[in-house]
Amino acid sequence: MRPYLVPILVLVACTNETSLEHNTVRAERPTIAVEVVPNKLAFSTLAKDGEETATFQVRNTGDVTVEVGDMAVDGGSFSLIADPSPLDLEPGEEVEVTVRFSPHTHGALDGLVEVRTDVEGSYLLDVALVGQGQAPVFVATPDPVDFGSLPILCGYQDKTLKLKNTGGHDLRIDSVTWSGSGQLEALSLPSAPRKLAPGTHLEASFRFNPAEVASESGTLIVETDDPAGATKEILQLGEAVFPFPEVTESFDVGLRDLDILLAMDRSCSMRTENPVVEVGFRHLIQQIDDVLAGWQIGVVTGISPCFNEGILTSDTPDLEETLIHAMQGEKGPLTEALLELAYDAIYETQTCNTGFLRGDKPLQIIVISDEPEQSAMGWESIVDDITGFVGDPDRIHISGVLDLNRQCGTGADGYIQAADDTGGVTVDLCLADLTAEVMGLLEPSQLGVDFFALADPPVETSISVEVDGAAVSDWSYHAARQGIAFDEAPEAGAEVTVRYRPAGCP
Repeated sequence: MRPYLVPILVLVACTNETSLEHNTVRAERPTIAVEVVPNKLAFSTLAKDGEETATFQVRNTGDVTVEVGDMAVDGGSFSLIADPSPLDLEPGEEVEVTVRFSPHTHGALDGLVEVRTDVEGSYLLDVALVGQGQAPVFVATPDPVDFGSLPILCGYQDKTLKLKNTGGHDLRIDSVTWSGSGQLEALSLPSAPRKLAPGTHLEASFRFNPAEVASESGTLIVETDDPAGATKEILQLGEAVFPFPEVTESFDVGLRDLDILLAMDRSCSMRTENPVVEVGFRHLIQQIDDVLAGWQIGVVTGISPCFNEGILTSDTPDLEETLIHAMQGEKGPLTEALLELAYDAIYETQTCNTGFLRGDKPLQIIVISDEPEQSAMGWESIVDDITGFVGDPDRIHISGVLDLNRQCGTGADGYIQAADDTGGVTVDLCLADLTAEVMGLLEPSQLGVDFFALADPPVETSISVEVDGAAVSDWSYHAARQGIAFDEAPEAGAEVTVRYRPAGCP
């Protein structure tokens, strides 16, 4: 066995010597190498013009000096801080390079640092750069702009809408448009196009001015470059409602009967006005049967409390001329104290004027004068006496054809107050034509016939009227008298129902 061992040992030795000689040859060849670590920099998400830095190293991993040329940065949101190039890197040496990220726009951003060397195969080394610019975020507050429920005719309400950029980059507003209904109004809208910086806002203002019951809405459309939603629609809402709950009032239609006491001033100062007055009362007599069912007229001028020509009715012969003749009667001591004269005539219903006051029929006293009331007792005392004699103040209305503005006489003090106190009507004596006005003198006594006074002022658009449960339309609302007037009086005994919403503000 021993002869075979020696050659084997020699072979091993030769093998080892050959291996050592090979290693020596390799060690004599220089290594030329350069690298960048890391080869990618990832930055955070930043607001516009925010800033963040990161570093990478350029290393000489070889055995000889490496020349590093100029470094170039591609990507507008990235830049180098204190660029160390050009430079020579000795073996084992490294240099740190700082990169700044400051986004100039929003969204995903990338860039590249190019490092040039003189190393074959590594002439150009790249460091990838990635970052995120914060997007603009468009927020509208409040959204919707809700006015809620507002009572009509009680004033307007204004609200402001804020259009905010809550993101980290400029918001581009391309357009702002609005459309809405009549009771909603855009008071001011921001102009466009424009940019809105982060953290800032614009304002739009709106007004809701409810005048009639309705549901109203408007829409503000804003076009932006918000990547989460370029178009935003903001609603404006409002509910116009009645201020109070509905009221129902019912009335029984009365009989169209009336007792009219006409007290006429026959003093000399009335000469000019008398013809105009007579024309007006001729018209009344011509129309009276269309207005009243059962009526009678008594006329006094001051010579006596007994009626001139007696009690006039629709059966009186030559009625129109008889009435005018009665109005042209002689004057007497009370011809300018017409309330006192009227009281005396009422008192005389126990004697010469018997039959004039008919139970519960309304009494309409009409005084005609161009001077103030001159009764010695004063108007208040006389009205009290008349009321006491008749017994029911609701039956009595004092109206007058009077010099209301001191234009054709000396005024109407006393008469005006008496009319106001009893719910009567006053007409200007100085008008050139009194035909329409004289007919209006009868209105106060027709309450419950073709006119129905309401307890509260209504919202006119809310009124509905029924006669015996059926809706009707031949009526109108008279604001000055606060009631419903029919074009033609309903039949006696009918029930009139009026429903409405009271006006006013809570």
